[in-house]
Amino acid sequence: MEISNSELDIVTGNLLRVMPILHKKLLRMDLGGTDSDFTRLHFAIMGRLMRNNMTATDLANDFVVPKSQVTHLVDKLVALQIVKRIPAADDRRVINLALTDPGKTLLRELNDKVRENVKKRLSVLTQEELQELLKALETIKVIGGRL
Repeated sequence: MEISNSELDIVTGNLLRVMPILHKKLLRMDLGGTDSDFTRLHFAIMGRLMRNNMTATDLANDFVVPKSQVTHLVDKLVALQIVKRIPAADDRRVINLALTDPGKTLLRELNDKVRENVKKRLSVLTQEELQELLKALETIKVIGGRL
């Protein structure tokens, strides 16, 4: 069965409406103790560097932002001693970025804070609502993996 354009428009509209709601209601929170200029992109960079070292160009390509923006964000993380620059052994022109040990600790702490905040916000739901949400998220995860 083929999906009509109007059905695709409805799904697209719903997706675009749901994502900001989830962000606003679940992920926005006060990250007390962090610099007020610290953005979600700073956290995203830290998350990527937690998995493996990367260059600023790689990060810019992954996040689809200009390299100059990544450089500006990384400069702040370097100044806070969260990220360090490591020249590549085989090519001095290549600079790899790595999360420092204090950066790894900070990221773990912030991730724990976010998880606790989400749990707290979800605790107002009934058991039935939680089950519905769980089922919907599982469906989104499966379908999202196919996109």
